[in-house]
Amino acid sequence: MRKIILFLALSGLLALFAKAQQDEVQEAVKTPTEIVSLRTERSETFDNHDGTYTARTYSGRKYYKDGLNYKKIDLSVKTEIKDDFTRVVKAGTYTYRYDPANISKGHKFARRDYYVIYKPTGNWTGKISEVTPVTEGIKENITFASKSDSSVSWKVYTNTEVSFSDGELTFKDSTGAFLFMVPRTVAFDSVGLNIPVEASFYDDTLTYVLTIPKDATWPVILDPSTTVQASNDGYVNITNANYTTARDAASGGGYSSSNVDVGQKESGADYTIWRSFASFAIPTMSSCTAGTLYVHGKFDASDTDFEIYIHGAQSYLPTLGYSDYPVFDGRQTGGVHNGTVLNDTWNSSSYSADWNTIVFNSAGRDSVVAQQDGTLGICLISKEDFGNDAPGDGIKEYINFASSSDTGEEPYISITYTTLNAPTNFRVEALSSDSIMATYTIHHSSDVDSVRILESPEDTLIYKFSNVQDTTEVIGNLEPDKLYTWYVRVDSLDIYVDSNLDSLYTHANEPAAFDILQVSQHWFKTKWSVNGNPDS
Repeated sequence: MRKIILFLALSGLLALFAKAQQDEVQEAVKTPTEIVSLRTERSETFDNHDGTYTARTYSGRKYYKDGLNYKKIDLSVKTEIKDDFTRVVKAGTYTYRYDPANISKGHKFARRDYYVIYKPTGNWTGKISEVTPVTEGIKENITFASKSDSSVSWKVYTNTEVSFSDGELTFKDSTGAFLFMVPRTVAFDSVGLNIPVEASFYDDTLTYVLTIPKDATWPVILDPSTTVQASNDGYVNITNANYTTARDAASGGGYSSSNVDVGQKESGADYTIWRSFASFAIPTMSSCTAGTLYVHGKFDASDTDFEIYIHGAQSYLPTLGYSDYPVFDGRQTGGVHNGTVLNDTWNSSSYSADWNTIVFNSAGRDSVVAQQDGTLGICLISKEDFGNDAPGDGIKEYINFASSSDTGEEPYISITYTTLNAPTNFRVEALSSDSIMATYTIHHSSDVDSVRILESPEDTLIYKFSNVQDTTEVIGNLEPDKLYTWYVRVDSLDIYVDSNLDSLYTHANEPAAFDILQVSQHWFKTKWSVNGNPDS
């Protein structure tokens, strides 16, 4: 008896162990895994192993292309003595060199065989510079102490073609192709309030002059950057003594890719409004089941809670500029905007200095699908801006979020979606001389827009069935004794996938008017009608 009890106990333990192992295997299978072949410069895609996929698509570069592969951008600092510098960052799309022991040498930014060297010049007393490599280039934070003057300058040495316009320095190669640029920069005090900046470029010297108000909270920070692509995210703002004039302006007064700022404020009898823009590559899909915008908090300057709206902004693409200030869906002058709000409620009361999540509503998910295999452009504005609601005296209603210039904190959207799956098990069976039966399997839990049966190789549409999941169809009005080659196409939202080919002959009609005629004692002949069959 004891042996039996012991055997049963061991059997039970083994069964529990086996179940635990099975559960672990099933859980491992459910863990999303990246589909590396779908990786792009700005996105990564994961298989959820439940028929859905999740894409994280970023406003800035996440990977760089090396041959046929996309690799993570390496921002690590290495020791390498070259060109009178001792440290190097080789980020794939650019190279950055500097010497921490001698900052007077400046720093060197290079792409292919083209370079620029920035050497500090003028009075740098009371100013501290810190350069950070980021995925799109280098970002320099210059901290001004309260007793320092309000300008900084660099002598610029380069083998490129350089031009200066609207506060931006652009570098091109010998053919005129874009290499890299210093976009418009911003300055702000230690509580996030914007400080006006004027840029100039004269005699190969780049200079920034800050207009620092008396009520600024020190220290003040200026953050110029050098990037390998023109800005496609950031803010456009405007300041005016009249709220309506500011809100209805046909162009912004300034823009920057340094922050994604949203909201408005009143200060010193002036109104300032910030609207931000970002773009995201969208994969091919048939439906979007979930979508969320992630923005990393930098500073909450609001003293009054407010809401943020997402609107479509396809027309601002591909890059950001002054003229994009009014470029969003439903923009109205002199009244409430009437564009579709693409997100669930998000209020500044839920602001985090970490990741903030703004969830797409049904209309937002539809807007994602509408741009499948393309680029989604969005605009972030405040509910008060939308409703033509001016802030009261001294009221601040705005937030600073990180932009694509902040590595690891760049905005991105996470979207869960389904794709069209090709029909399988397709085969055809002749029923008669003028009809066949087609069978196939559709791998979708809901109706697709249409199922089309086509004749190959001309892609001749034979039958179309709308909003169906049927797996058996009978096709008539065919010719007898003829070889047909077929395939099934499932399409939805202007995309489609095809099954494998199948082919067969339809049945031949029985000959008609068959007769035997005797010609002689040793010969006879037959005659018949082909009855619609081919002459052969």
